[in-house]
Amino acid sequence: MTASTYKTIEVSTPHASLTPCIFDDDPAERDSLSTLILDIGYEPISTSDPEEALRLIRVGRCRLVFASIHLDAHDPYEFLARALRCDPGIHLILMTAEYTLEAVLLIFFPGPLIT
Repeated sequence: MTASTYKTIEVSTPHASLTPCIFDDDPAERDSLSTLILDIGYEPISTSDPEEALRLIRVGRCRLVFASIHLDAHDPYEFLARALRCDPGIHLILMTAEYTLEAVLLIFFPGPLIT
């Protein structure tokens, strides 16, 4: 009689393996975006603390970050630079209420523009 062995394989869905981080200093915006992300089946972690967001990135807990570029108490460009140093492969989605070409250019080129 032969004994057979079976290996149990745990299958994870993309929803279980992706934890988005929402970094914004506006609690209403964090709550609104968290609700939207929860509705599509993901469990986000929201924070207004850049050090907490960076820790989540550094330990690999969050590889997708929704980050506001309009922060009152923090420099958003410093946060973006530090996040990319923690994990160069991270997916960053920058959020802004501005809807102009100039606003988008300022995100990527914060210095003076040549006109």
